[in-house]
Amino acid sequence: IMVINSFPRFWRQDPATLPGPKPDGSRPPLRRRALFDLGAIQACIQSGEMDESAISVVTDKCASDLEDLGWEYADLLAFILDLQPYSPGGANDYRSSEWCKGSAGDWYPCDAYAMNFDPVRMCRSTGGPSIYVKFSIPEDGSCLLITVSAHD
Repeated sequence: IMVINSFPRFWRQDPATLPGPKPDGSRPPLRRRALFDLGAIQACIQSGEMDESAISVVTDKCASDLEDLGWEYADLLAFILDLQPYSPGGANDYRSSEWCKGSAGDWYPCDAYAMNFDPVRMCRSTGGPSIYVKFSIPEDGSCLLITVSAHD
């Protein structure tokens, strides 16, 4: 018997199998690999399927972070396009996967990435500040980038 797993679009595992946050607010650890297929997300950004209208900022802090960086949503997408996707044992910008709470109290499983980025030239730069971003994708795999954090 052959079993074929079918995960929602952009997901690397079935979101229903993730251990959820506890009622007391404690967050169980998530996997040590990226939850989302960043390469597929980047392809959707490049094709225009995922554009500024597909971004949902769910924390007041993220809105403030983007303002502090002087970034519009298009700048956030440019940053995400420059990230190196998770690669086991290879060079990448992936940092962790963790539960993050939105300002409205909803929990989101997120991937966190960081890279040195020149916010003026809008490109990867060894001399630029390290910019950190956390994002999620809805469990139904819809084309929506839920942004939790974006700061240096």
